[in-house]
Amino acid sequence: MSTQKKLIETYQKAQKKLVEIIQRKQAYGSAAAYERSLLRQVQKELKKLKKSSKALVEQLIKENYKTGLQSLIDDLLQDNTAPRLFNMFSGLNASQIELITQNANIDLNKSINIVGRRMQDAVREAGIEATAEKLTTGQTVREMQKNLEKKLEQQNLTAVEYANGTKMPIEKYAETVARSTTAETQNKAKVIQGQDWGYDLVRFTEHSPTCEVCSMYQGRVYALTKEAANGKYKGSKGQALHFPYLYDTALPHGYSTIHPNCRHRLSVLPARAYTAAEMEDFSRKSMQPFEDMRSDQERKAYAKEQAVKRKRNESRKQYEKIKTVLPNDAPKTFAAFVKMKAAKSERYKELLKDYRTVIGIAKEQESGIINDSNSNYYTITDKAINSVPLVKVDGFTDEQNYLLQEAHKQLLRKAKTEKLGVEMSAVYDMNMKQIGKTRTEHNVGRVGIDNPSEPYIGIHNHGSDETFSISDIEGFIRRNNMRMLTVVGNKGSLYIIQKSDNYDEIGFSSYLVKQKQKNIFEEYSFAQIISNQSIISNFSQDKVELLKTVIKQFSADTLEEAKNYGIKYFQIQSDSRGN
Repeated sequence: MSTQKKLIETYQKAQKKLVEIIQRKQAYGSAAAYERSLLRQVQKELKKLKKSSKALVEQLIKENYKTGLQSLIDDLLQDNTAPRLFNMFSGLNASQIELITQNANIDLNKSINIVGRRMQDAVREAGIEATAEKLTTGQTVREMQKNLEKKLEQQNLTAVEYANGTKMPIEKYAETVARSTTAETQNKAKVIQGQDWGYDLVRFTEHSPTCEVCSMYQGRVYALTKEAANGKYKGSKGQALHFPYLYDTALPHGYSTIHPNCRHRLSVLPARAYTAAEMEDFSRKSMQPFEDMRSDQERKAYAKEQAVKRKRNESRKQYEKIKTVLPNDAPKTFAAFVKMKAAKSERYKELLKDYRTVIGIAKEQESGIINDSNSNYYTITDKAINSVPLVKVDGFTDEQNYLLQEAHKQLLRKAKTEKLGVEMSAVYDMNMKQIGKTRTEHNVGRVGIDNPSEPYIGIHNHGSDETFSISDIEGFIRRNNMRMLTVVGNKGSLYIIQKSDNYDEIGFSSYLVKQKQKNIFEEYSFAQIISNQSIISNFSQDKVELLKTVIKQFSADTLEEAKNYGIKYFQIQSDSRGN
C-alpha cells in the first residue's frame, strides 16, 4: 500500500473510531463522569491521529520529492550536458522538504482541531440537554447518548466545517490534502532542483478530458524567471522569444499546483536540447490568450466524467450516513455498498427502508415538513414580494432595517425561480452585509443555514407562510453566533426572533426539553412523535392533519414562552394569506 493510501486510511479509521466512541453504550455513572470520559477518549484519539499523521506526511513528502527528482532526470535526458545524479539530502532539498511537510501538517492539524472542537461542543450540549430533564443518573447518561447520536447524524460531527457552513468529512479533507501535497511536492522538487542546475523553463503536462481552468494552462511552456520570460531565448532569426511567467499566470497563488487535486504535473524543459525553430513554436503556442481551449466534444467528455464522479460521491455520502445510523447493518466497505446499490438487491432495499424508518419522522420534523405541509405551499408572486414589511428591529438603524427588508425581498425573488415549496437561506453580519452566498439544497420544505464564526443574522423562507418550526427554534438556541433569525413567508408574512442582552440559553433549553417530554397529542409527547415513525403511520389522514395543527400550536406556545427567557419575538402576517 502506498504512503498516500496509508495516510488516507489512517483518517478513515480515526473517523470510524470517533463514531464508535459516541455509539458505544454506557448506562451507568453520572452524566458529568460520562462527559469527562467521552472528552478524554475523543482527545486521546485525536492526539493519536496527529502523531501517526505527522510521521506519514513526512514519509509521503520524502517519497514524492525523490519521485520528482527522478522525473527531473528523465526530463533532461535530451540534454547531454545535464547532471545525471542528484543529492536527495542536500541542504537545498532538505529545507524544501521541511517546508512542505510543515505546511501539510498545519493543514491537517487544523482539520483535526476543528473536528475536536465540534465534538467537544456537541458532548457538552448533549450533557446540558440531558441534565435539563432532571432524570435519574442512568437515564441522563442514556439521554446524552441519544442526543449525541442524533447530533452525529444531523450535524456530521467528524467533518471539517468552513466559515460558509460547508462541511467536508475529515477523511475526505485528508484525501484532498494528501493528493494535492503529492502533486505539489513532485512539482516543487523539479522546479527548485532544476533552477539550481540552471534551467528556467518548465511545461505543464497535457491530457483530456480536463477542466475549464486547466485547459487554459496545460501544454504551455512557462518561464521561471522574468529574464527567461522576456527575450533571453532567441528564434531562428535572432528575434527575442517570450514565454508566460509561471507565477503571474498558472501559479499566481503561491502553490505548485493549478488547483487542489490537480492531475497536471510540471516538467523541466531543457532549452539546449531544442532548435531555435522549435523554441519559436513553443513560444508561439505558449503566448496565446489564456482561455478555455477545449472543443465541444472535450467539454462534453469532461462533463460526463464529472457526472460519474458526482454520482459516486453521492453514493459515498449516502453510505456514510447509513453506516452512521446502522453501523451493524451497513456493508463493511464502500465497494460492497456500490455493488449492492447498482444491483438494486433486496438487501439494499431493506437497508434503505430501515434507514428511513430510523431517520424518517424525526428528520421530517427537524426540517419543518410537518410544520410546512405540502398542501399549504403558496406560489410566490410579485405582490407578495412587494408586501414584505419594513420593520424596526431593536438596535438597528433605519438603513439596517431597510437593508433587512430588501434582503427578504431578494430571497423571495430567488425562491420564486425554484419549484413550489423550495426553501432558501442567507446569512448577514450585524451591519446587514451578506456573508457567503444564498443557499438552497433545492429541497421542498427544508434548507440548511450557514453558521459563520462571527455574530450574524440568518434569514430563510417558508413556503407555507407559517412561523418558526421547533427545528428552527432549536437551531437558534444552539448557535451562539446567531443573534437573529427570520422567516419570510411566500405570501410576504414576516417572523423574527432576536436574542436580547438578558437571553437565558440554559433556562430556555431546559424549558424546551421538558416541554417536549409532555404529552401534546393523546398519550404521545412531542419527542415521541418525532422519533417514532410508527406512531403516525397508524393514524388516519384526518388525525394526521389534526396532529399538524397541534404541532403548530406547540411551536406558537414555545415562541410565546421564549419571551420569558430574553428572546424577542414578533410577527407581521400578510393580508393576502388565505387568498
